[in-house]
Amino acid sequence: MRFPTALTLALALGSGTSAYGSILAYGDGGSAGNHTGAANPLNIGREFSVTGTGITIVDLGVYAEDNLGAPITLSASHDVTLFSINPPNSANPSATFIATGNVPQGSGAPYDSGFRFAPVVGGPIFLAPGNYAVIAYGLDNGNEGYGDGGSRLSSANANDLVFDPYQFTSAGSPNFPNTGDGNDHNGASFHFDLGNTTPEPGSLALFGLSAAGALIARRR
Repeated sequence: MRFPTALTLALALGSGTSAYGSILAYGDGGSAGNHTGAANPLNIGREFSVTGTGITIVDLGVYAEDNLGAPITLSASHDVTLFSINPPNSANPSATFIATGNVPQGSGAPYDSGFRFAPVVGGPIFLAPGNYAVIAYGLDNGNEGYGDGGSRLSSANANDLVFDPYQFTSAGSPNFPNTGDGNDHNGASFHFDLGNTTPEPGSLALFGLSAAGALIARRR
């Protein structure tokens, strides 16, 4: 298991997100949609597979771009949630909640390639090989639409499954969408590291003791 360096850990603890140096799962490269006229908000996301030594999710993102490709100010906060699924590539699979994050209202959340990001609640989480989905909740009929097109996840240990779950509903997380298609919709994303980079509980304590020792030594 690879433990984070003191600098990496300090950045993660201080900033609340670990996008720096991590891999972007989905980025914008297409046009913005908006589902004007829908009776309910839109929950929408992606299905993906994890292989090899797994991946560590460090933050979760919601689509936040206008039709000119510029970042928008979110008019509301949005949950983004991870699930394990079975079977993949199908509408309304069996879905098990794993973790969530909440991208705050406004423009303060970090922005990267069409998305605004927030940390996973409870800290980065390791995903072992299997099939998963990431869903963004409550995209509305106004400036918070979804994207069409963009980059699909294709990386060592992780690949897009070419199925995008979605549902027009006011139900929030952890409700899982009951339909979907393979039309490459942008709604949710995340940053990740290869393998298991989450520190064991003892390593955080050791880091704290080491930092305290260094501080004492410096004062002496």
